[in-house]
Amino acid sequence: FNHDLLFSYSDFSRLVFPKPLIIETDALEIGKHSPQLFLEIKKVYSKYNMENNLKLIWFKGFHETVPQLVIPLLNSFVQSK
Repeated sequence: FNHDLLFSYSDFSRLVFPKPLIIETDALEIGKHSPQLFLEIKKVYSKYNMENNLKLIWFKGFHETVPQLVIPLLNSFVQSK
């Protein structure tokens, strides 16, 4: 995600809703605004009682990924369907 996009995060979430959406972002570089933006997206999911389909992985790091957190979460979504 890039917070300078021409559309809002809630607009993006409406494209995915009600399917599961996992946002994985760092706390030290790009994702420093993520908690606030996540709350914006959560409003869309919460409005329809679908907040279980929305997860945030906000980790202490830079522009990288954390598969040890993402893979179990992806597996949980697949197994619950």
